[in-house]
Amino acid sequence: LFGVIGLTMVLSASSSGGNSLILIFGAVSFLGALSALFNPINRSRILQFVCHLSLAALTHIAFLWPYLRDTKNFNIGIHRAKWTSPLDDFMSHWGIFLSIAFIFLSSISLRLRRNHKEHNVTVHFLPTFFRRNKFVKFVTVGLCLSAITICTLKISAAFAITIFGGFWSFVLAENECRNLKPDIGKLFAIIMFLFGFAVIGGPEIITVNNDVARMNTVFKFWLQGWLFFAIGSAFAINHIWHIAKEAHDHPKTTTSRFWISPLSVWRIFVFAVVAIGLTYPLLATGPRLSTRFNPHYKGLNGIAYLDDDPYIIRRDQGQQGAATVVQIAEDLPLIQWIRSNIAGSPTIVEWSGDSYDWNSRIAVHTGLPTVLGWSSHQYQQRQEYADWILQRRIDIQNFYTKATQKTASEFLLTYEVNYVVVGVQEHRFGNPDVLASFANHPALTKVFQSGKNVIYIVDTEALWELAIS
Repeated sequence: LFGVIGLTMVLSASSSGGNSLILIFGAVSFLGALSALFNPINRSRILQFVCHLSLAALTHIAFLWPYLRDTKNFNIGIHRAKWTSPLDDFMSHWGIFLSIAFIFLSSISLRLRRNHKEHNVTVHFLPTFFRRNKFVKFVTVGLCLSAITICTLKISAAFAITIFGGFWSFVLAENECRNLKPDIGKLFAIIMFLFGFAVIGGPEIITVNNDVARMNTVFKFWLQGWLFFAIGSAFAINHIWHIAKEAHDHPKTTTSRFWISPLSVWRIFVFAVVAIGLTYPLLATGPRLSTRFNPHYKGLNGIAYLDDDPYIIRRDQGQQGAATVVQIAEDLPLIQWIRSNIAGSPTIVEWSGDSYDWNSRIAVHTGLPTVLGWSSHQYQQRQEYADWILQRRIDIQNFYTKATQKTASEFLLTYEVNYVVVGVQEHRFGNPDVLASFANHPALTKVFQSGKNVIYIVDTEALWELAIS
């Protein structure tokens, strides 16, 4: 009964776009029902897993409910990825973890095979016919190689690696789960690698719908994959060390004529992996620090870079026009005054322009809400509001370039603005006559000035009086 109900819930939720809670509990119910088909030991393990999964799902939903209740996602879903990872880039990023993972999986497999030969113990989940029949073995190997070749040719070599590693991890995890006394540390490492292969392989075939190409899909998934591989590698290295030590102490090894032992090979490999892994931070840290405005500062103050009068170069008149030097440090006094004197979360207005420029800088450095932040991100995250976002950008630019007393008042009332910023960007793109007229606006009062840069506070009551009159 639980199996039928669970399967119905899964099919209903997946086919109708139902919420994830129904899908999770449907899968849990179906999995719990399947446990009746197993022996008592495995049934107990499955039910424990179901219990932990249910508690984790409920806890996850409970903590996320305030966010899910008050947020809205646009254009959710996935589609087939148009781009894949070049093998050299993939290996440069994951090569160290993949080396540890495959050595770990190989050492476990060889150990299982040795135990099988020495103690005649069945260590494989396949029936005896599939394990003993040479023709079936040959066909199975051929099918696996064909599948890997197809994945390589049709998708990418990176995807083939993840499929191979994921399937290998799954087989070993299944085998370890069937042991009466499973090694929890080893099983945990295998599962971490299994998740890692699945996570980094996913972006090779899928992309989130509202992504730019597949940039965000890759770095968000790969970030999680890095955690899975890093945690799994920490456990795997410990297990490989013990397996290598056992091989080193094994009678056949001690009487061997080879001058190097498995333990020595593992030590050399660990040293080589650590040395290779250190090349990036050692070689890349210097060039990365050299791109900072102040490479000498060392601290946690995220605004300290403005203390050294940094500037950026832009071409406001096009690529053929003269370069524009933007002295971004001139906004520092405005930022410091706001951080020291404004409480709460009043809305500010500042210039909104093209991406990768000195825009949204007051909101970024103060945490205050602004009429429009980085417009490109807003388009991406809120595609159904694209017309509103474009209108806000137009309204902001008109406010600083074409505003009259009437249109400025309407703008400030419409977006409930509390403070008006006139700083580097506003002088750079705004109309000087319009910026000067703010000082004569009945509802704007100058509260701070640094050179030609000014902050005005908005008198809402005066705005309404102007609107009524």
